[in-house]
Amino acid sequence: MDASIEMKVVALEKVIETQKQIIQMKKDLNIDVSLNADKRLHVLSMDDLMAYAEYFDEHVSVEGRYSFSGVWYIYASFYHSGTEIYTFPDEEEVEKYIKEGKIENYE
Repeated sequence: MDASIEMKVVALEKVIETQKQIIQMKKDLNIDVSLNADKRLHVLSMDDLMAYAEYFDEHVSVEGRYSFSGVWYIYASFYHSGTEIYTFPDEEEVEKYIKEGKIENYE
């Protein structure tokens, strides 16, 4: 395992825990909290998402295309510590991981 991935994973776990603490603090102070704000993290890179999932030994689920404001998106995610970690990969990224056998064809 790449040392930089291990460092990112440690930081990711700290983000998850800190996010949960901040959400609880907001709730304690009667500050509005977005629905599921403490249960979702948007990762901007499919490569990072796959590296995290591999490190945590989690299965990445790729769902079909979703339209939002006329733009079609692919949705990839996995769960860790009660938090959904997700991204919106492009088709080429998904195909790369399908060919490597790391995810199943989503269509």
